[in-house]
Formats: sequence, C-alpha cells, structure tokens
Amino acid sequence: MKYTKDLINSFDDRIVALRKEITEAIIDLLKSNDITVVTLDEVPDHLAYVVWFDDDGCGHDCVVQTVMLDGDTDFEIEVYSESVGYTFTLSSKDHDFACSNVHWISDILTSMNYTLTKENNGN
Repeated sequence: MKYTKDLINSFDDRIVALRKEITEAIIDLLKSNDITVVTLDEVPDHLAYVVWFDDDGCGHDCVVQTVMLDGDTDFEIEVYSESVGYTFTLSSKDHDFACSNVHWISDILTSMNYTLTKENNGN
C-alpha cells in the first residue's frame, strides 16, 4: 500500500510543478510581448473554457475573454457568464479553480499564443 501512497504524492508534486510552469509561461508570454492585457481571439477552434463556482456553489461554464498580468507571479482572467449575464474576474492569486486546473490554463496559454501570433503577423 505504501507504493500507491508514494505514487499519489508523486502525481501531486508533478501537478503542482506543471501548474507553476504553465502559470509562468502565461506571465512570460505577456511580458515578452510588452503587454499586461490580451483580449483573446474569438475563433471557435481557439477558445479557452473554464468553470468557476459562485458563492452558492453553482458552477458556470464560461469562455475566457481576457488575460491580465496581476503582479509578477499571478494572472487574472475575465470570463463572461451567459447564465448570469455579466463578466467576472478570476485570479490565480486567489487560487480560483478556473486559474489552477492544468488543462484549462494550458488551453488559456494556447489561446493567448494563437491570438498574439495572429496579431503579430497582422492578421
């Protein structure tokens, strides 16, 4: 049984490291383009989706619209909730689930890269 516990701890450590690496890549991409904010392209194939939970525990599936630098080590995202009808800002600093899920933040990074590459190429 000890082997399983060690394996789980190893997975946890790797997930934390991967989350940190992707977060740093998001921040580095903003800084390397000398920007603090990027509004993501709305091309359907390049949208980044996240789920966040309100104070009542209700989940909201939203498209990430904007990514912003929040200090030197964190970022914020703006998402629009169709079910509520307005925009919310979520922060990696506050450990919002939407900013910590490794799959979602990887999608955010991919969408940022697509948007910035398209803008830099004049498209």
